[in-house]
Amino acid sequence: MDQWPVKPGWFIEFDNKGGGEFHFLCIDAEIDCKPNKNSGRAEFTFYGNDEMDEIFGRGWVEVDGNKLLGHLYFHRGMESGFKATYAH
Repeated sequence: MDQWPVKPGWFIEFDNKGGGEFHFLCIDAEIDCKPNKNSGRAEFTFYGNDEMDEIFGRGWVEVDGNKLLGHLYFHRGMESGFKATYAH
């Protein structure tokens, strides 16, 4: 994450039905994802909570080798880029 130091247990996960979830800090959110065939990115919206406060926003991800690069935009709030690696 560009804005926060990464901790063990943080994750972003996508399923094959256009959904998923992520967790970091005290944030848990569900993802609604749509691939963009023109850009090679998948764009998504998210909805969840941060210490029981409602949060929502949008983001994007793209595959770069064995990494997932992306960016999160919290509605009327912070934003941060991130890099994730594939975990089994």
